Amino acid sequence: MLAGQTPTERLVTLNKKTYAQQAKWFLDAFWTEKFEQDEAAREKVWQQTTLMAKIDKSKGKHGCSLPEIKAHIFLEKACEAVTWVDMRATLKAIDIDFDKSMSLSEFFVFECKLVWKKLGEDQKKIYELT
Repeated sequence: MLAGQTPTERLVTLNKKTYAQQAKWFLDAFWTEKFEQDEAAREKVWQQTTLMAKIDKSKGKHGCSLPEIKAHIFLEKACEAVTWVDMRATLKAIDIDFDKSMSLSEFFVFECKLVWKKLGEDQKKIYELT
């Protein structure tokens, strides 16, 4: 259960968790639908989690989000290389709470095309695939 009265407040709560906590939360929220039978998908989540912590030189595994320039590096390594202009547009789409940084949760919302406003109190129903 995430603290907060609105979807935005619940997302902010989630974004303040460490990278590993965000990944565990994501895995748990989609365990039955996406991860229970797909070891490769689970491994990909942990690889992305490890990569984000590695890029976060200031806080490492204790961090929770990357500033734009570090997010750009993460996206190039986790997804594909794009121009700076395209990357700025992508980061703008990813940064749901407009704090000029990218959390692992925001990345998962973007990558999996999730409806983040469905954040609810029941962890199993928090995200819905679009």
